Amino acid sequence: MEYRATIEVDKTTSDLIYSLENKTGQYAYDKYGLKRDEIITYGTTFENGMQADVKFVISDSENTNWAEAVLFDENGNELTCTDVDDNFFGEWVLYRNDDTYTIIVKEI
Repeated sequence: MEYRATIEVDKTTSDLIYSLENKTGQYAYDKYGLKRDEIITYGTTFENGMQADVKFVISDSENTNWAEAVLFDENGNELTCTDVDDNFFGEWVLYRNDDTYTIIVKEI
């Protein structure tokens, strides 16, 4: 079965994330005071009760900040995740058994 969801991110947060994509954790700290492992997370629930988070993570000082999507069951147990990516916005696809979960993250 295929499930789809859209996550809309407000302009203030999307501007922040765009400014941090492809930048190091040191940049995030120097420019915004954000520290390693601080996370910006947006979540959604699919019609079958499965949940997903798309998160943007501040990296350590030398490495680039990154994003990933994570799929959870109805009880909040992690089932699978995507590979990490430099970009937060766009399409994220998660697979579990014979099901496909697609999340579109966009700025409103």
